[in-house]
Amino acid sequence: MKKLLKSAIVIAGLTGAACAISGPASAASVALNFGDVAFGYSDGWYDHHHNWHRWHDARESRYYRAHYRHNYYGWRHDDRRHHHHHHHWHH
Repeated sequence: MKKLLKSAIVIAGLTGAACAISGPASAASVALNFGDVAFGYSDGWYDHHHNWHRWHDARESRYYRAHYRHNYYGWRHDDRRHHHHHHHWHH
């Protein structure tokens, strides 16, 4: 009986550790659906409904810039020197 109880405790511990490891990774992967981004800028992005959003963190911005460079602009969205780019999107 003691051996069965020890085995059950070990299995429960391993199962709990596996869930703890997989939990945060899955939560981070759904932070932003890049298909929602119409245009990205250094300080955030516009969605397809003309709503402005800030990047959650620098890693998110770098990922978008690296993988969607055709819709990324390396300046702030309100930089007047580049106002002619998508000026109808600015509020």
